[in-house]
Amino acid sequence: MKNMKKATLTATAALLLSLLCSCADANEPAATNLALDSIETLAVITDPPSTSATALDKKTTVITTTVTTTEAATETTTAEPAEDFELSDTEVADKMLDYFTEKGYSVEQVSGIIGNAEVESGLEPSRGVSGGGFGLFQLMDCPQRRAMMAEFDKQGVGKYAGSEYWGFGSSRFDSEEDFDAFMEVLLDYTMNPEDPAWMEELHNATSPEEAAEVFLVFYERAVNGSSPIEYYGPYSGLYYQATAARREAARRWYDYYTAV
Repeated sequence: MKNMKKATLTATAALLLSLLCSCADANEPAATNLALDSIETLAVITDPPSTSATALDKKTTVITTTVTTTEAATETTTAEPAEDFELSDTEVADKMLDYFTEKGYSVEQVSGIIGNAEVESGLEPSRGVSGGGFGLFQLMDCPQRRAMMAEFDKQGVGKYAGSEYWGFGSSRFDSEEDFDAFMEVLLDYTMNPEDPAWMEELHNATSPEEAAEVFLVFYERAVNGSSPIEYYGPYSGLYYQATAARREAARRWYDYYTAV
């Protein structure tokens, strides 16, 4: 959905004692800490997505220049610091949109999924709560979640599921490649073939609000809330957790992706 710009490697030349020699070496930036205001099972609604350039667009490269003199084979190396790899909520949503549209869901329907993820986790892929849920949809302990954790380890991204990575905004990853691998596993296990009811019902949703409620009823099952279902007829009037907030988030994302 969105092209993520790659940093351009350049070389710096130095003229020393009539000998010209340059060498460029790029180093990938490391992760940074992004603090959340809180770590709760139910996340607060985040700000609407921004259309401005993301942190990935601001990535810079590290240029290392080596100068060799004619009098001695002495090498000196200098490096400029680079910005850390960062991940925005919009990039997480983009990944979800790509994944679920490839599965045959409409933008309206995927917006309903993203709206639920925003409420559940603040769109943080590795968000976890001690004794509670994990991931974009705050999956509780169950065979599905344990299998997902094993697959994270198998794909070499298991460390991001550890508690030391909980509570850092949109999650911190050492690289874009790690983020891609982590999201693929996370979303694959969201599409649980042993629990197909939400998939079947979601295909029938015709608005982001209805899709948000369908996903809430059939996948999240966050009952005993204070906000009633309004758009999904069979459950109309029943109360679930943060139903209105999920609808509003779904609409924002739908408007964002369909803006001309």
